[in-house]
Amino acid sequence: MTLETLILLVIFIETSFLAYNSLARQKQSREAILLDTSVLIDGRIESIARSGLITSKLLIPQSVVRELQFMADKADHDKRERARYGLEMIEKLQSIDVVRAEVVADGKTDKYGVDEQLIVLAKQWNARLCTIDYNLNKSARVQNVTVVNINELAHALRVSYLPGETLDVKLVQNGQENSQAVGYLDDGTMVVVDDARKF
Repeated sequence: MTLETLILLVIFIETSFLAYNSLARQKQSREAILLDTSVLIDGRIESIARSGLITSKLLIPQSVVRELQFMADKADHDKRERARYGLEMIEKLQSIDVVRAEVVADGKTDKYGVDEQLIVLAKQWNARLCTIDYNLNKSARVQNVTVVNINELAHALRVSYLPGETLDVKLVQNGQENSQAVGYLDDGTMVVVDDARKF
C-alpha cells in the first residue's frame, strides 16, 4: 500500500466518521426539546413530563443554568426565589423516569443574550424550543424555529363549554358593571355573570 493510498484511506475514514456523527446528532436532537428559563421558573413542565406526554429528550443549555444562577444571586427577593425554583426544577426533571433531561454545554452566551442563544441552538440541533416568554416565542417563530408554548398547550387542554350549558360557579367579587359578579372555573378561567351582583 502506497503512502498516497494510505492518506486517502485515512481521509475517507475520517470523513465517514464525521458525517455519521453529524447525522446521529441531528437525528438525536430532532427529538429534543430545548427548555428556556421561563419554562423552568413556571414549573408546569414537570407535570407535563411526568404525565408521559413528552417522549423527547429535554435539553437545558448551560447558558440557561447560568442565567438562573445569576438571578438566584440577585438581591431582589422575588427573582431570587423564582430562580431557585427554576434550579430545583432541573433536578426534578432529571429525576423523572419517563423522560430524559440533561444539562448540555452550549458555549459562551454571545452579546445578544440567552434568548438569541436558544434560537441559534434550536436551529443547530434541529430541536424544538419550549418557552412561555412571549417575545422569545415570536422571535423564534419568525426565524422558523418550532416552539412548544406551555401557555398555548394549557389553553388547548381547557374544557370546552357550549353556549347555554349550566355550570356551578362560586361568585367571589363584583364585576366592572354595577350588576355584574365574577367567579372562576377550576382551570382559572374568569366568568363574568350579568345581573348577579346580588348573589
